[in-house]
Amino acid sequence: MIPRLVAAACLLVLLPTARTQELRPKEDGKTVLRLANVPEPGQSGREEIDLFLSLNPDITLKQTEGLSVEGVNQSRLFLAMAAGSAPDVFYGAIADVLTYYHQHFLAPITDLYERDKASLLPIKESLKPVLYQDGELIAVPQFYKVMALAMRKDMLEERLGESGNRSPKDWDEWFQWCLKLTEPEKGIYGLALYGDTWIFEIYVWLAGGEMVEPIKYDPASGAMIHALPGYGPQGQIRFPDTGGNLDKVPITWRTTVDQVPGVRALNFHKRLLWAQWIRPADSGEELVFVDYPDYDTGRAVVHDEVRDPKTGRLYRLKKGLPGKPRTDRVIDDTGKELPFNYGVAKLYIGSDDYSNDFLEGRTAMMPSAGGRDAVFDNKYSPSLVALGTFPPGPAPGGKEATEVNAGLLCMNATIKDPSVRDAAWRYILFCNGRQRQALKVKEWVEQGLAAYVMPEMLEKYGYQAYVNEVPKQWVEQNKKLEAVAKPEAAAPGFRAAFKEIASALQSVYLDPTKDASLELAKRAAYINRFILEEDREANLRHLRPYAYVVGLLVLAGLFFILRSFWKSVVEMANARSTAAGTSRARLRTHVFAWAMMIPALALVLLFEYVPMFRGSVMAFQEYYILGDQKFIGLDNFIAVLTSSSFWQSVGVTFRFVALSLGLGFLAPVLLAVLLSELPRFKYFFRTVYFLPAVTSG
Repeated sequence: MIPRLVAAACLLVLLPTARTQELRPKEDGKTVLRLANVPEPGQSGREEIDLFLSLNPDITLKQTEGLSVEGVNQSRLFLAMAAGSAPDVFYGAIADVLTYYHQHFLAPITDLYERDKASLLPIKESLKPVLYQDGELIAVPQFYKVMALAMRKDMLEERLGESGNRSPKDWDEWFQWCLKLTEPEKGIYGLALYGDTWIFEIYVWLAGGEMVEPIKYDPASGAMIHALPGYGPQGQIRFPDTGGNLDKVPITWRTTVDQVPGVRALNFHKRLLWAQWIRPADSGEELVFVDYPDYDTGRAVVHDEVRDPKTGRLYRLKKGLPGKPRTDRVIDDTGKELPFNYGVAKLYIGSDDYSNDFLEGRTAMMPSAGGRDAVFDNKYSPSLVALGTFPPGPAPGGKEATEVNAGLLCMNATIKDPSVRDAAWRYILFCNGRQRQALKVKEWVEQGLAAYVMPEMLEKYGYQAYVNEVPKQWVEQNKKLEAVAKPEAAAPGFRAAFKEIASALQSVYLDPTKDASLELAKRAAYINRFILEEDREANLRHLRPYAYVVGLLVLAGLFFILRSFWKSVVEMANARSTAAGTSRARLRTHVFAWAMMIPALALVLLFEYVPMFRGSVMAFQEYYILGDQKFIGLDNFIAVLTSSSFWQSVGVTFRFVALSLGLGFLAPVLLAVLLSELPRFKYFFRTVYFLPAVTSG
């Protein structure tokens, strides 16, 4: 145990040296490039590694090893950065890159990109606000993927007479398609609703809105200034000229999910999930009794009676108690009762079965990703699946839209060795280069997947004979989707807001009596105040004087407590010295005792008090894993003590303690009192009750 602790202590001492090492030792004269994953011979992806090494014989690859924290996203990279063992090149999703940038993980690569951009994938205009920060490029895309509306051709043909060559023209027609495609008695639904917030964002765009917006506050008037549409040449967010100097005012962000487009999107989902309808067997017509067609209010429209257009039979609604769902029933003109069907979409919360359900024909439509390297996911057969665009939302404001995601390649900011930086950039160029693309196309063709490769790539690498295998409908739809695609919201800290928005969505998904506007407004207010900290600076300016007064009172209290304690210790020591005298033997005993305790005390100091001291210092800083730390006084304490989630956690802790004491202490005491009053079999019952405490499961 002791050798391990000593080794760990040495690592802590050497850690700063490892992180700031200027030159990396070479191996056999080769530059060592660290990657997160280096497949072994015979493993998938090894051919690419072998090709890279053959093209770059002066480079050797090493796989980094790192720890991860279960349930914490990106924990492996964060811990590796802290330890100085992170990969030199690593991947990042759009939503992650800004977090990496603010933690100073990313090296600027503008000069390298400008030199070699002819060999790289072009950067989409919609991605520039993410990939360019403070005028510097921080990552390059390796591939793009756009979300498409995947549709089962066989189900569309059977139920709608559609071939899959067109999408619904608007949300109302989309609902009607889902209505005709849904067969609840067979477990079949028109649409899969999954993905919580990141898929919901597409519906907000379709309604003409945004999930988040950048703003500034005019320093003179305090008025909120909204950004102008469009971006500068390097993705700069532009603001109108207000006459004041806005250049030095920091950009803040606020969620707009509670505005009209977000409300309309959530009410459309309410309609998809909670419309109540029947399909009489003798006509096959869909008769809707409870609908939610008003996307602005989400108000239910209830029809007391509906006549079947085919048979002329009249069906009446027999109202029950309101609830979720309502306990209404339908009676036909003979008095026969028919069961209601609820909704035309299948909801997936905490489940990823949507893909299998789509493949097996239990859902007819679902959002799914296509791409630039591959036209579409090779799980789906071109003869079975058509691609479509997402229908625009209601006017005014409704428009076509979809999401583009990208695999982004980032360079580690801690690289100081020029040869390692050069090797890292060569690896990035290889990942985007012709040789790797040619190898990937060759693999796809040899695996019988030529139908999933973009036609231009087949032609580019000599596989013209396979071009006709690629579905033209997929290619055309991908082009339409790319024209209206944009990245998911990437505001700093916005990923943490996803859970709050998902909570609002789920409350409406599970209860149609909930008001979508109210649920979104509550969550947006919390996100803007406590997560995105829209009015952070104003709150801090207001609360800092009070915080420092409280802080001084706390310090004064601690000073008097420690002073009293120290006086007590000194008095006790003086009393003992007077009683025992100052013999040399006693002094030797003290010296020997302290000599024996020093190793243990040193370990306790190193592993207990040093981390505690460093953590205490961090509490007063704006802390980054890399880069300089900024002293911010009591701002972190103000943020915590004004957070509703903190006080909610305190309340939960007190309830837990109360229940633990109540069940774990009071109940046994009461039981013991009762057992002591038994006139007979006292020891038997004591044994019976205590036996589980000393017996294994």
